[in-house]
Amino acid sequence: MSTSFNLMRLAEITESLPSWQPKDGMGTCMQIGTKRGTSLIWGLLKESGIAVANTFFSKGSVLEEHSHDQKEYLIIYKGRAVITVEGVDTILTVGDSIVFEIGQTHSQVCEEDTWLIAVTIPESEVFPNA
Repeated sequence: MSTSFNLMRLAEITESLPSWQPKDGMGTCMQIGTKRGTSLIWGLLKESGIAVANTFFSKGSVLEEHSHDQKEYLIIYKGRAVITVEGVDTILTVGDSIVFEIGQTHSQVCEEDTWLIAVTIPESEVFPNA
């Protein structure tokens, strides 16, 4: 994940952002370091033991292979993504979820603009604050 940024500036330089208005309860916003595409993450909850974030990936976004020191849960609520876990592809669509164990390598390619909720246990230091 990269550093915080100015959302208005990002909107000026990015055509693939969906139209949206920040909702009450959305915390700090950050850009995620993807290989390709636009990706944003908003902190929803961050406290000892858990972090929850709302995350957007534009169509064609590629999140390269990585792993975490936390268990991670993803729940897709809009869009479609191909998630690769240790070399095995799984297509996730609305209502699907997946769990990554600590240290399990995974990557992601979004076939559509995709919104998901990400949860880490314990809390991820790289998730933005709520």
